[in-house]
Amino acid sequence: MAVSLSAEDSCPMELGLRVLSGRWRLRIAWQLWRSGPLRFNEMQRRVGEISARTLSRELRDLEELGIIRRNVWPGKPPAVEYFLTDQGRGISAVFSALCDFGRSLQSAAGEEASGEGVELSTIPMGSERGTSPQPSGDEKRRDGEKERIAEGD
Repeated sequence: MAVSLSAEDSCPMELGLRVLSGRWRLRIAWQLWRSGPLRFNEMQRRVGEISARTLSRELRDLEELGIIRRNVWPGKPPAVEYFLTDQGRGISAVFSALCDFGRSLQSAAGEEASGEGVELSTIPMGSERGTSPQPSGDEKRRDGEKERIAEGD
């Protein structure tokens, strides 16, 4: 289902999230950003476990939103390739920021292996929207020990 855009959309962040929300749209845009124009089957291989029907629907929606364009080359059968529009390439800053964030998580995971940092599997992800994970009893005890050591006990 396509996202309808209107002048009443007052929050640019909300609009951007609605346009690129869902399981596949960011992955599709990411592949087009990384690789340039792609044909349907190549896109399906690169995106992953997506059905042809779902990919077709997502590509159609992204095209209606002006994020991608579809180019049809005449022939039997016609060749179709998809590419990012100028508006779609505007997402490059988002991809760069996500890559930087991912690298910092990888770095933190690497430091954990050497005895410092945070293991990615231990990063709390809050199971419900608007909730923050609560520390476990073990975490509370460790925090209390850290405070006593800092105070000189």
